[in-house]
Amino acid sequence: MDRLLLLLLLTGCTARTQLRRVPPAPAPVVSPELCGAWKGVSSWRPYPDLPPARQLEGMVCFDIFDRGPSPSERSYVVQHDRFDESAFDPLAAALVVVGCAGDGACQASDEPESLGQTVFYAQNAQTAAVRKAVAGLGLGREVADMFVRRFDLDRAWILEQASRLGPRERAVYVGVPEQVRARFRAHAKTFAAFWRRAGKLAPRHALAVATKDAAPARAESTAADVRRLRDEYLQKCARGRSAPVQECVLGPIARPLTEALVHLETALGHAVAAAAEHALLRWGADRSTVAGAIRVAQALAIEQETARHEQWAAAKEEGVDDETLVQGYGNPPPALLPPPAWDPPRPTPGYRLALRRLQTGIDAFEGVVKCVRGRGEDVEVSFETDGDAEDGCEGDDCDGRRGAQPVLLPAAEAKSLRAGNRVDVRIDRESRRAMLVFAWKTRDSADLVQVRGVRIGR
Repeated sequence: MDRLLLLLLLTGCTARTQLRRVPPAPAPVVSPELCGAWKGVSSWRPYPDLPPARQLEGMVCFDIFDRGPSPSERSYVVQHDRFDESAFDPLAAALVVVGCAGDGACQASDEPESLGQTVFYAQNAQTAAVRKAVAGLGLGREVADMFVRRFDLDRAWILEQASRLGPRERAVYVGVPEQVRARFRAHAKTFAAFWRRAGKLAPRHALAVATKDAAPARAESTAADVRRLRDEYLQKCARGRSAPVQECVLGPIARPLTEALVHLETALGHAVAAAAEHALLRWGADRSTVAGAIRVAQALAIEQETARHEQWAAAKEEGVDDETLVQGYGNPPPALLPPPAWDPPRPTPGYRLALRRLQTGIDAFEGVVKCVRGRGEDVEVSFETDGDAEDGCEGDDCDGRRGAQPVLLPAAEAKSLRAGNRVDVRIDRESRRAMLVFAWKTRDSADLVQVRGVRIGR
């Protein structure tokens, strides 16, 4: 008997019919009392902030779930975004599997991105571990048995659907997440000591922010420790070419530490430092978690695949023969894929409003270094003019050609700067004290040589 019909007859629950159907299999008997709270409800979906126990009850009582208006608002997309793969949670994984199967998004012909993301959870969540986790919710044997049975059915269905993906779709939606996870595993081994040190610092900077008024010295000391660890890591990661510089800055370890620094510097009222650190966060998309890194990698893979598809389509339109097209683009040809949609909104950082107020007197400036001079804690850095010289130029009309006024940079950030380096700095408008964000080798070069106080190139 169809599982949906069996549930309707035995529980009195109703569900909204969609195209998706789980593989036919016998379902355990459910008592009429189990789904009494849902009687007369025509549709249901597990909302992101619904407690796991409540989600599980609904999943037992409804065979088909409402999908919701967009992937970013689905519970299983949010669970994927928050998933901690260093401590695999079988219950969270099972909720992702059942959620994506229940609303039909994991059908191969429907949303291949959703299917590809869910394959990992279907492959790694084991029935025994799921059963143990469900038992810990205290929902009773009947609910636990029904959910675990459903999980087994949905997992098998998802893996079967994954086998239907074309080779190009599979490469993007299954292969890319596998590659990202492999990189994270390798990163955890290479930088194990930094992971441990960052983990120990996390509760310290949270406490320092919370107690900065009563213990400002603690906050200053913690900020120094966080900055030191971040800079040590960046030097090893970027200078050692373990990864591209942007990946080092926006990836695991460095980005969370930088965000902690923004929070600490904002709380301490250090406007220029907070602005300089915040500029690093704005350099690109967050890839410090597996979910974030998958989004970035898939977006790039889809962009490349789309470009190849457009080239193939243009060649075909121009009459290029099939044999030549296969030689140039492969068979099957490049696919036209939609952009990534698994991108749930993230909570606004607690420091955002305070940082915005703090930055009212801060300017961003990018220019080419002319001279670095002075000793002590701060040194003066002057910049090249925009024109040739001040020949025949006097008064206010010369401001643009004379370039920016000199600034005072901390010696630790300025000591490696050279004339001709292009720099991006944040400047206090009144005092002209500044802090470095980036330095490039030359005016037109794309080669970074420094990130904040970390020299990564010559």
